[in-house]
Amino acid sequence: MFNFVKSIIFIFIIYCIVPVIVANDKFSAENTDSLNSKKFFIVDNIIIEGNKTTKEHIILRELLFNINDTIYENEFAIKIKKSIENLNNTSLFNFVYIDTIGGNEKKLFKIRVIERWYLWPFPIFELSERNFSTWWQNKDLNKIDYGIYFVKENFRGRREDIKFLIRLGFEEIYNVSYYIPYLNKNQTLGVGFSFGVSRNKEVAYRTFNNKLEYFRVNDSYIRENIVSNIQFTLRKDFFTTNYLLLGYNNLYFSDTLIKQNDFYSEEGLKSNKYFSVYYLYKNDHRNDKSYPLEGYYFDFDITKLGLGLMHGESLNTFYIRGTFRKYFKLTDDFYFASGLRAKLSNNDFQPFFVKQGLGYGNDYVRGYEYYVVDGISYLVNKNNIKYELIEPRIKKFKFIRNEKFNMIHYALYLNLFADFGYTYDFKPLNQLSNNLSNSFLYGYGVGLDLVTYYDKVLRIEYSFNKMSEKGFFINFVAPI
Repeated sequence: MFNFVKSIIFIFIIYCIVPVIVANDKFSAENTDSLNSKKFFIVDNIIIEGNKTTKEHIILRELLFNINDTIYENEFAIKIKKSIENLNNTSLFNFVYIDTIGGNEKKLFKIRVIERWYLWPFPIFELSERNFSTWWQNKDLNKIDYGIYFVKENFRGRREDIKFLIRLGFEEIYNVSYYIPYLNKNQTLGVGFSFGVSRNKEVAYRTFNNKLEYFRVNDSYIRENIVSNIQFTLRKDFFTTNYLLLGYNNLYFSDTLIKQNDFYSEEGLKSNKYFSVYYLYKNDHRNDKSYPLEGYYFDFDITKLGLGLMHGESLNTFYIRGTFRKYFKLTDDFYFASGLRAKLSNNDFQPFFVKQGLGYGNDYVRGYEYYVVDGISYLVNKNNIKYELIEPRIKKFKFIRNEKFNMIHYALYLNLFADFGYTYDFKPLNQLSNNLSNSFLYGYGVGLDLVTYYDKVLRIEYSFNKMSEKGFFINFVAPI
């Protein structure tokens, strides 16, 4: 385990630090050029149009210029480009336009936004599986959820969110949350609250042959959880954000569930009450957060489950994770992206209900969508080279009068990919049948990515893995 930890730390440092140093050197050089440039102008005024809901200060917060700022000619284009990207990445607008009016000494900036639709009563019909391909393999109708998801985005025009969730089916969830991104005048501090209850009649209780196995009781709930969180955010500049989340979980497992796996719960306890703390640092320089093509992204987070604040609080799990992704434009039509993700845990034993290796969320090696790779620590590297089949285009539907819906953007990319990964698991607790743990993984293939409005991505990929397996897989988020 110690050698694996050292290897992850070394690879992660080399992978992350070198590109950031190069980027910072480039940024410093651009600033030096700006200072040496003799041509500049002053921002005379900023006019904003189209913000029927959004307050002006929310839009001004994302601009790289203010009234009376001096802008050098050779930094003008990048400030406009980055300001548009910042506004698009708020997910408040479908389209953003910035124009300038004026002479050589003073310019008026005209910003026009087309707002999104902010009130969504979503009917829920979704799959309680790790991904679509896993569900399609079995087509288990018991793993379908339904209900209503009510979202009021950009509440009061201040980028606040209110969410209510009622979900029935495989996993019942009742949840309410409220997030305020800016509490102070400088728009740097934010806070959020959430409270929820979930319960299941069917639960994944172990991993066998690298796949989750489920246990179900039709007439009673075998897992219930009450969770409440308070979250604080700090965003002092455009690209970095700090998150601190304090949480409380009250988990209950039935006797029949505990009996299925001796390692499912900490010390075989039916009741797991614990406090948790989670810290996340995020540095985001991507041109588009939903489907980036240029820039870089870095984050790291620290999680502690079980703070020892309550009598009988037995859970004691600590881990850190980190991500670095870099996106390059190679030519007018070709792009390259590479991402590294790592997780390190403090101890060898973790109960099954908190232990997650590769195969959950976006942490997986492509070609292994059908599998989970149990482990307490892992490293995964994803790589893509893309060709732009259809450049980003805008289509307007004249028969739709509402501008929030009558224009869509879309683009299509052909990509080749290769992924690599490794998961470490404590061998005495890792069943012999789960042979993907403690083993080098690789996958590769070809895919098509469709990108369209409201941050929607559709990926269709044909993948191969080291076990000579191949097949089509469908996903709905960017891979890197």
